[in-house]
Amino acid sequence: MADVNNVCQVSNLENVDEVLRLLWGESVKEDIFERWSQGFVFSADEPSALIQEQGGPCAIIASVQAYFLKSMLFVEDTPAPENWRQLTDDQVRHFLVCSLCEMLQNVKTEKFTLVFLRDHLVFTPCMTPERSEREEADEHALSNSPDSQSPVYHKSVCVQELMTLSSEMFHSKLCEVQCCVADDLSQVINKNIAMLEGRFGVLLFLYSILLTKGIESIKSEMEDVGEPLVDINFGHGSQTLINLMLTGHSVSNVWDSTRVLSGLELRGIPRQSSIGFLTLLEAHRYCEVGNFLKSPKFPIWLLGSETHLTVFFSQEQCLTGSESDREKGLRVFKSHDHQDNGFITSDKLGNVLEDLGLVSEPEYVSFMKERLDQDAIGIILLQNFLKEFFPGEDNPEGDVKPFKAFHYNGLGVREADGSKKVVYTEGLASIEPSDFSHIAEQQIVTCLKTKWPGIWLEWSGKNVPSLN
Repeated sequence: MADVNNVCQVSNLENVDEVLRLLWGESVKEDIFERWSQGFVFSADEPSALIQEQGGPCAIIASVQAYFLKSMLFVEDTPAPENWRQLTDDQVRHFLVCSLCEMLQNVKTEKFTLVFLRDHLVFTPCMTPERSEREEADEHALSNSPDSQSPVYHKSVCVQELMTLSSEMFHSKLCEVQCCVADDLSQVINKNIAMLEGRFGVLLFLYSILLTKGIESIKSEMEDVGEPLVDINFGHGSQTLINLMLTGHSVSNVWDSTRVLSGLELRGIPRQSSIGFLTLLEAHRYCEVGNFLKSPKFPIWLLGSETHLTVFFSQEQCLTGSESDREKGLRVFKSHDHQDNGFITSDKLGNVLEDLGLVSEPEYVSFMKERLDQDAIGIILLQNFLKEFFPGEDNPEGDVKPFKAFHYNGLGVREADGSKKVVYTEGLASIEPSDFSHIAEQQIVTCLKTKWPGIWLEWSGKNVPSLN
């Protein structure tokens, strides 16, 4: 018999106003809401690639796509499907459920809170709703329908009504399902996957992420609680929302750990992420992406332009892994270089060595100060520090052989006839010790060079992938 404390509870969504203010601001703009009102739908031309219908929800769709690729290509103890570009519908649905569950586990604080449309919820044995006799009769009739196990059937029941819902009507029909254990979470999502594939699937999952993390928990990590997670003018997800989807942390910065600037403590990414993030904004010197995002656990990166998110990935696991000694040294050194000057004052050397677990006795620290600051000007350069403590690691990517890489853009790749298809663009990447910055670069190469300064790409076919 199931533990009564672990049974999933179904109830009306009480704090919808708090969710709306956090996400949309003081009011929900109907045009932006419409752009976000789509489901998790896969391309007919690339079975494992999600379609983004309009600009706006890429923070959610690209993040789910990245975790989908992780589930498909790098599931522990399970080899990737031999022909992963030709998945069946059942395989696609399985990996989608896996990725959604993993992202919810990343943000869980107390319980999983799933948000669905009350009138279209498909109940599971682990759920205990307060239902009328009429609702129980309807569910009994539905469960005994010959097509009741088909998500396509459930979707057809919902689709006509959902197409007519306004923002106000949509939010009035929401309910929440609270689960305590991952098995129940997977069961409820799997049973209701058709709703997530339907018109409001992206929003339902996003609301589930927000409530599973907890509104107050999100606000406690944000830098500016007055700034909505979706831009009120352009409808794009904020960096805070991107970080939440990728890492489970709603911090507003992309550097490693915490920095103190002018007495303010500014939070960054607290640990190595499973999925990476690179951005053109760093190439243009508007921000600095830390090593926890640049060097993720799996070779999958979200690529950010000024207005859109795409995904770059490979099956070469040698591109990522555990943080190297040099990467840790770089990260710790920068954590003491609050102004990002490329140096620290000599009196901080002992703290850096102590944080790295290196010898930090006063006599040794004094000796190294003299060695690294031979002109006695009171500073230690990052370059000198790395050469001294991590010799032979000046080019950590130098041994990487050319590798096959792929790029995903949910808005589609323009074909020769002018049409757009959502397909992966395949290419061959090489990383050389030289910097090819003097060559006219593709936009995507400019972005990737923030991690690999000597990277170059040759794409199959005539299409060069776009970050927009």
